[in-house]
Amino acid sequence: MAIFQGTTERRTFVRNNFGGAVGDAVEIGAWTVDNGAHSMRVTITASISGFSVCKNYEIATQFNQTGSTFRKVFPIASPGSYSNNDFNLEAQVNSATIKLRLIKTSNTGAGSFHISTEYHSYGLPGYSFTESTATGSGNTPDTLGITGIGLETYTQGRSVLAGADYSMPCFMAYASTAPNYGVNNYILPCDTATTNKGGYYDTSTYKFTAPGNGIYAFYMAVSLDNNNGGVADDSGSLGFSINNSNQGSGSLGVRGLDLMYNPRTIMGGLGAGVEHGYTHHNVFALTSGDQVDARMLDFTNTSGGIPVICRAHFAGYKVG
Repeated sequence: MAIFQGTTERRTFVRNNFGGAVGDAVEIGAWTVDNGAHSMRVTITASISGFSVCKNYEIATQFNQTGSTFRKVFPIASPGSYSNNDFNLEAQVNSATIKLRLIKTSNTGAGSFHISTEYHSYGLPGYSFTESTATGSGNTPDTLGITGIGLETYTQGRSVLAGADYSMPCFMAYASTAPNYGVNNYILPCDTATTNKGGYYDTSTYKFTAPGNGIYAFYMAVSLDNNNGGVADDSGSLGFSINNSNQGSGSLGVRGLDLMYNPRTIMGGLGAGVEHGYTHHNVFALTSGDQVDARMLDFTNTSGGIPVICRAHFAGYKVG
């Protein structure tokens, strides 16, 4: 029976008082081997008053997968956030070196993080490890994860969590104000998220970013007031955009979206100032990094008044 001639080593680390604000980061260290392939297991336990979370990771990387970019490592087991306090492990794979760091993703609970690593290599002469405690703030937590077959990704389908399944992101958001609109390609400004599992919906850009390849379902609902216009034609449409490209043709070719509306004709006459509700649903095959938003087009805008979106909702979730 062959005897393994490589290197297996275990290390433990503590990072104290980490995580006082979202975007705070602290490094663990950097591993370098001649061939640029890394295999390791990592366990991180945050046992803090009001914030008790443990996450387990399995990491397999290859040469220069991310360059200078830190990418999220998806856990293979985790109970999910506690009291909305959470963190991620991120990895940077640059040439033959993998660097690990922690980054705060929600809330302000800070404290001690206990880290255990088990690293495996072929024992090549070029192997080295350098511990780092460098810190940073104001970083944007990564949401996409590494590409290919390296660090855990949704396409591998191995994220198994108790209480929070990272492999099935979902969100629901609504507009906190009633905005006017009347221009083409108007993005629904749903700026308040009631559910945002994984944080893939951006309440400032109103876009959802797909964290991995798969099938995603989206839903939108709006209620419109034609704002006391004086003619019968308030035609428009609503639907979704992928990477700023409208999906669906409506009746106006590439300008259109899926669902046509005209609040006047529903009333059977002018019916100025009356609120009407519309809903729409669609399913898309997305690739990692695709961005989806909910949109409206006003084809005519001849009502004499700019229509008002009285209420707006946008939701989405991964189905497979």
